[in-house]
Amino acid sequence: MKIPLQGLTGGGRDQRTEWILPQDWRDGKEHVFYIEMACNKIMGNASGNDDNQPPSPDTYFLLEKADIVAVNLEARALLIDFKMISG
Repeated sequence: MKIPLQGLTGGGRDQRTEWILPQDWRDGKEHVFYIEMACNKIMGNASGNDDNQPPSPDTYFLLEKADIVAVNLEARALLIDFKMISG
């Protein structure tokens, strides 16, 4: 059974948008992980003008970009230092 490891959300100051790959996954081997994606239209997913109806089963969304990167932690710490000093 797969158990979710981290919930992600985007945008706000206190919201997480990053998840650090576990150290034991950095072994050069292939690993499989799943990304859950939830999508809504601007005014929700209701079909027609009635908000109490379920969304149309014909609605599709496209994930256009997902980045997996190796972050340079020293450079990131230096950037944070500069931001704090300039603030």
